[in-house]
Amino acid sequence: MHLFKGWHVNPFFFLRIFEGSPFTAPYPVVDMARPPRLSQDLIERHLEFHPSWRLEGNDVPPQRIVRELHAANWPAAIGIVNAIAIVAETMDHHPDILVYGWNKIRVTLTTHDQGGLTELDFALADKIDEMNGA
Repeated sequence: MHLFKGWHVNPFFFLRIFEGSPFTAPYPVVDMARPPRLSQDLIERHLEFHPSWRLEGNDVPPQRIVRELHAANWPAAIGIVNAIAIVAETMDHHPDILVYGWNKIRVTLTTHDQGGLTELDFALADKIDEMNGA
């Protein structure tokens, strides 16, 4: 199935990622223990190494880090979202992702069950930065 020039997608690929699907996941899922919430000092140190991310939630918890991404076009934006989804699934850590406009993506990371930021958020931020050349 050709969606657009230069891209070929197996139409059953996305069925594999839905729970209860008869298809197997195309990637290993890692069962990671949930690390504890980070102190403000550690969050600030991590942010020094993540200049593309901004801290939100100091006034309204939980704290979270946010990055805005810009794609070349709509299909590229959806491709970025899908790439993040696959990496996040392997880490068992799922960001909030908003696609807006026709090429903009907002990724928000926090560890919901810890009520704020953990090492897991910054590990996923690292992987997203690597994918986007930051």
